[in-house]
Amino acid sequence: MPRVNPADRKRVRRPKTRTGCKTCKIRRIKCDEAKPSCRRCTSTGRKCDGYDVSLEPPSSLVGVRKGLYWTDSLSSRGLRALQFFQEITVPQLAGSHDHSLWSHKLLQSACEDVGMRHAIVALSTLHEDFVTTGEAERTKDSFALQQYNLSIRQYIKGPSQARPDCIMDYSVASIIYICIELLQGHYQSALSLIESSVRLFYDEVVKAPGLSRWPLEMIEVILDRFQCQIMGLMVKSFASKVVLPSVRRADTLVIPEQFESVHEANDYFDCYYQTYALSKGSLSAEEIKSYVQILRRWVAAFDAMLASLGPDLHWRDARMVKLLQIQQLMLNLPSQAKSGVGSGRDAEFTAIYRQVVDLAESALHEGGAAPIDSSAPHFVFTLDVDVVGPLYDVACGCRDPSVRRRALALLRRYPRREGLWDSLLAARTAERCMELEEGAAGVVESAADVPDWARVSHTTAIFNVGERRATVIFESTGAPATDSPAISLSEVLEW
Repeated sequence: MPRVNPADRKRVRRPKTRTGCKTCKIRRIKCDEAKPSCRRCTSTGRKCDGYDVSLEPPSSLVGVRKGLYWTDSLSSRGLRALQFFQEITVPQLAGSHDHSLWSHKLLQSACEDVGMRHAIVALSTLHEDFVTTGEAERTKDSFALQQYNLSIRQYIKGPSQARPDCIMDYSVASIIYICIELLQGHYQSALSLIESSVRLFYDEVVKAPGLSRWPLEMIEVILDRFQCQIMGLMVKSFASKVVLPSVRRADTLVIPEQFESVHEANDYFDCYYQTYALSKGSLSAEEIKSYVQILRRWVAAFDAMLASLGPDLHWRDARMVKLLQIQQLMLNLPSQAKSGVGSGRDAEFTAIYRQVVDLAESALHEGGAAPIDSSAPHFVFTLDVDVVGPLYDVACGCRDPSVRRRALALLRRYPRREGLWDSLLAARTAERCMELEEGAAGVVESAADVPDWARVSHTTAIFNVGERRATVIFESTGAPATDSPAISLSEVLEW
């Protein structure tokens, strides 16, 4: 092979990579910029080293509102928090839902509302702590504590003394405060804020005039999602405080023959599920029948959409389809499966639970979730209801030892906090439930080996005020005919 004169050699031209993760920059390849870890790295088994955070105001802020002069007053720490909010916090919090509330409306409000400004910086600072270490104690971060306190002082007068057009600002700020408390693991504080925020929204916000600049439906979706999560966690004494949706109602839905997009299908399901879940305790037989009919129409429109879209979906749509299929499966499970009574149908229930675990694992991979043993940032905080609740239900409700252990493994391997649902706490609670059942039953090789009397029928959580701890009550019905005692055990869970 002829030698090339060094003077004639030319460097191979590669595309410049000014943005993207550190790993892709080093490799000089185009990064897909998925957060928190890019799929270009994770899909090939590489370590994604994350993203550099610029201290310059985000360019995406330029079009939000002319004259974002308040960025000039931010310290380098504040600018970093603002950049992190735009690049990481917004996509994670909003998840599969419309990002405009977080990416535009909040920043527009922060131009005039100092309290909102401080709240955004506090939230983003704690969120960065959480995604990198799994911990976000404001007492350990004086900057976050300072920003949180400054925000609260701006709203200290309370909504009753505010102008009518400021009521919505209080409502939105309270959602940010809820997120701040959840990031720190202060669940009782978050529960109290959720209760007061729901009352404020339905008693004041929806009745106040001139609030068109705020998307009421988006706010209601978030608050109703919190309420549904509380009901799913069986938080004691909350059931009597539930407020039913008023802006959106599932019984007024006109479901098309075919959804036009996966996002449309998700929006319809959200409305249906939240209204049903929050009202099912007081529904008549006729009303339940009506909701079942709505679900059937939704399934038909969803199936028609999938048939028209074909298999080549964008990864975000493919992931959302799997999450919707999980919710559909869990909603169709009869009450006997969740309570543990009715072991004669174990094979049927186990097949459904196995599907849920398969779909959850696939959805986590589709989303580029980083496992806990990877070096990439792997802790996720979102307000979406994705996989933690369903996997917890499988780990508690499925008596097949292999399926429930797969669910437990996923909860531990992919640490996530989905609103009130924390995967690591859910795994600890579900594992204790499994230990109680299998310890009482003896050798367990299949679901049939766990008798009805040994099955935990439900758990109740009582969170301690001002502490990172809760009392969890495990209960079963027992079997009087065989003199088998009912299980009623209280244990303290700390984190």
